[in-house]
Amino acid sequence: MPNTFTAIALDLTDNTSPYGSVHIRDKTTVGERLAAAGIKAAYGGTAGYVQGPTVRSAAFDKQQGVLKVTFSNTGAQGLDVKAAGPNDVAFEWCSKNCTMTGAAGDGWLPAKVSAFDQSTVTLAHAGLGARARGAVHGDGPVLVRYAWAAVPFQYKAAVLYGGDSKDEMLPAGGFVIPAE
Repeated sequence: MPNTFTAIALDLTDNTSPYGSVHIRDKTTVGERLAAAGIKAAYGGTAGYVQGPTVRSAAFDKQQGVLKVTFSNTGAQGLDVKAAGPNDVAFEWCSKNCTMTGAAGDGWLPAKVSAFDQSTVTLAHAGLGARARGAVHGDGPVLVRYAWAAVPFQYKAAVLYGGDSKDEMLPAGGFVIPAE
């Protein structure tokens, strides 16, 4: 939609908040992200990176048993992919019995980042390495999702960022996308 914007805040989890981790106390960062996007939407121009990476497509490479997820709007620095925390499940794929709710046993499998470049993240089934092909059913994953948990990451520790400078990186928002 024209003249609209968002500010992704899923990396601003506050597990120490007395109001619960979903209530963000870091209003300054949220305000800065909203202000930058609002100014760009209101006044136009090309100055400034105001929105994190957005998912464009996902394709399963059956030969290698990996899933390649491509992003747009990654900024001049390209994607910055950080390691997931010990309790974080950043990426998951589903190849059988997929539901959007993500209930236990419904076919969603953790996926780990095995490689990345300016605009693409390559995922392999977590813990299977070369045996990834055995973890998929039929022709491969049918869906891939990112940051799908209620509280996907610790404070400023999302896995996927993009931006124009290493000092001002913005997180990608959560998504579910079909794999080709």
